[in-house]
Amino acid sequence: MARTLKFAVLAAALMLSASVVGASAYSSATVDRTANIQVVGDSNGVIGLTPGGVDGVSNTGGKLSIDLTNLNNKATFDYGSLGSDTTFDTGDSEAFSITNDAGVQKTLTADYSLTNDDGNSVNNLVFTVYDDSGAKVDQFTEESSGLDLTMGSGVTYHVIISVDTPNSASDLSGTLSISA
Repeated sequence: MARTLKFAVLAAALMLSASVVGASAYSSATVDRTANIQVVGDSNGVIGLTPGGVDGVSNTGGKLSIDLTNLNNKATFDYGSLGSDTTFDTGDSEAFSITNDAGVQKTLTADYSLTNDDGNSVNNLVFTVYDDSGAKVDQFTEESSGLDLTMGSGVTYHVIISVDTPNSASDLSGTLSISA
């Protein structure tokens, strides 16, 4: 019995010391990993934004730039064209295109928010989105909640911008936000 008691005490002592050592094996760790992060212009990014060759839309400093200034009041302007029908065809012009080069399906969101309230609820700035088949996919405006689309890998959407200037005091400047 004494031998069993000694063995039990020894086993308990070993378990206690093992748990103390195991619980305090380390208090911090540092791990370094190599990261490869390359920044490219909008046309070559994982979400490619490419100007379509219309006046007022360009690639400036590697970024898509929309500069539609000095527009007549109470007039309409289209940046991009469908030609003679209502579908987007090869040869039609676009303001810009959006291409998913991420290699995986993405959810594309886009919206336009005015810098200053334009004082009306009219859709003065309309972004109409077409797919490669020419079909209209969706549209968003400065008044709407934006765009929310599933975009497959390698898919390109073509965007036409329509501007309806309400009056001489209006400023439709703002921020176009695109994420995926």
